[in-house]
Amino acid sequence: MEATESKLACSGCGASLEYSAGAQSLKCVYCGAITEIPGQKEAIADQPDLIIPMKVERQDLEDAVYEYLAAGDYTPDDLLESAVFSKVERLYVPSYLFNGGYEAIWTASFGYDRTETYTDYETDNNGKQRAVTRTRTVTDWRPVNGVATGAFEVFSYAGSRDVPLELIEDPVGRDGVTRFDAAYVRGLDCEGFSQGEGSVYAARGKDMINEVIDAGVKQHAQGDQQRDWNWNASLTGEQSFATLLPVCHLVFDYNGKSYSIWSDGCDARQMIADEAPVDNSRKQTVHRGFIPFGVGAAAAVFALVQNHYQLPRPGLLAAALGGALIYGLWRRHSILSYSLNLRQSLLAQRRASTRNMSNMSEEERTALAAQFQRPAKPLLARTAQDMIVQPLLALVTAAAIVTPGFMSRSTPASLPAPVMSAAVESPVPQPQAASSGVAEAPQRAQAAVMPDGLRHVVKSVTDNDWDAADRQLDQLDKAVTATLNGDRAAGRKANKAGLAAMKRKDYGAAVDAFQQGIEVDPGNIEMLNNLAMALDAQGKSMEADKALYEVLGKAPRRSVAWVNLAQRLVSEGDQLAASAALKTAVHLAPGRDAMVNRLQQQADRSPDEAYRKVVADVMDQLGDIPGGQAAAAVVADEAPAKSRGKAGKRAANDHDATVDELTRKADRLLNQLP
Repeated sequence: MEATESKLACSGCGASLEYSAGAQSLKCVYCGAITEIPGQKEAIADQPDLIIPMKVERQDLEDAVYEYLAAGDYTPDDLLESAVFSKVERLYVPSYLFNGGYEAIWTASFGYDRTETYTDYETDNNGKQRAVTRTRTVTDWRPVNGVATGAFEVFSYAGSRDVPLELIEDPVGRDGVTRFDAAYVRGLDCEGFSQGEGSVYAARGKDMINEVIDAGVKQHAQGDQQRDWNWNASLTGEQSFATLLPVCHLVFDYNGKSYSIWSDGCDARQMIADEAPVDNSRKQTVHRGFIPFGVGAAAAVFALVQNHYQLPRPGLLAAALGGALIYGLWRRHSILSYSLNLRQSLLAQRRASTRNMSNMSEEERTALAAQFQRPAKPLLARTAQDMIVQPLLALVTAAAIVTPGFMSRSTPASLPAPVMSAAVESPVPQPQAASSGVAEAPQRAQAAVMPDGLRHVVKSVTDNDWDAADRQLDQLDKAVTATLNGDRAAGRKANKAGLAAMKRKDYGAAVDAFQQGIEVDPGNIEMLNNLAMALDAQGKSMEADKALYEVLGKAPRRSVAWVNLAQRLVSEGDQLAASAALKTAVHLAPGRDAMVNRLQQQADRSPDEAYRKVVADVMDQLGDIPGGQAAAAVVADEAPAKSRGKAGKRAANDHDATVDELTRKADRLLNQLP
């Protein structure tokens, strides 16, 4: 590729002009005339200089193609038997080999990372700024230069066929290049050179050489980062050779369509092929196996939305979804592995048909016969009943996620203080219509039965018979037995631990703490109410019901407990009974205005439309709800004991003096309503 000088006579004055190859016109330095340079035809090689000998035989090519057809996840099972080879050719294609050396002077910037600390300022919750120490990564950049030397050897296609360039530019047998000899091409087709050296070099050869130089230069990279690479190279000892390269080409027909496969002439396994045929029916069959998982995921999203993005039993949901996913993956593996094994069996039969079995031993024949046997179809690969099995499995997966047997309605994302729950996880049993007259709601599994006394109160309020309701409340008050005073300090400590566990949503720890506290301080009604809420949040509906009924049994005039009961009745679907319970809470509230305001705020923030409607109905009927005698009977931290001995008398004497303090405590309890 050395530059040459040519001469031409000036068209104006006849002076001799010299020009370099590639110039199209030149101006005379003597007379200024422009002389056009006559066009030159590029020289095309008519005899190759080098050749890489063909090593792949026709049988090698066909065997490699059959292996290719037997592979793939979704290759049709009948492809090996139905594919017809319409063209099989081994040929030589033309190229130019450019080789030589280079020396490149390069510059770049190398970056070295280091960690440094700095002071930042942030604003706290009180609006004050405080200094904080942070770290960051800083890169120190250094300019660097050097010299890179090396050699290049690139092949560039010089023909006109649609041959994949990957096979030309990186031939497997490049190390076996040798001088051309006509014996190498005997019996094989050879494509002639249709491009000259200069065109091939300009079209692709130069870029390939630059890629080699660029890679050689960047081998000098240092540091953690590099940028601003620049280099300028000069070539030494560059040469070019017309070279023939071996390639193989096979075309097969399947279902009326042709597919082309090219391979290297030294290794038939180095293939460039059209996209293989795909068995869309098998692909759809595999996809159907994931229908249960897809339906289960949709059901899980629905359940999360309906339960305010919390689930009390996430382990069951994970088990249902995980089981559906494992089923889909296992089924996919069974279907694809059976198809692959079947095609491998067909491939073994085809290979055996080309071998001479007369020279094989008995053991070799036995092993070969074993390869012929078609594989047994796994259970999960038997898909004839998919139209029945898949919908059934999808239904079971969805039911496992959304039915009450696997999931209860969950608490809202933000739990209020445990003194009164803003919403309950699972519904409360409703009053029985046979004895109370209250509308019957759907029954819940494992529900505790509401005591008769409470049902009578609900029925009386539903009938707007407030005198009967007060009489029933008086009877419940009189039925309260003396509650022994326990270890108040230990009870308060246990209650504090339970509230902390509720805040971090560790409901099991909360239940344990409240139960331990009640054992040492059985008269602590607040802690018993908190236990009911913790049990409900843990999904133990029956235990939560019993604890709530025990609260109302020991403190029937406790208004916050009636609000809890109303919320549970709403979740059960018994809005009529829930409305009666809320009216009772308003009737008994020591601070009526505070109760009304807090209930309205709670309804405004509640995601439960049914509960909001119940609160709205009660707000519309406030004028019909008489005031009760709650202040003297409110139970906060303690309930006045019935007079029994000296302890009972002291409790009765102290009761009148603490009415005001108890009223203030009740207001604080109402302030905790969300």
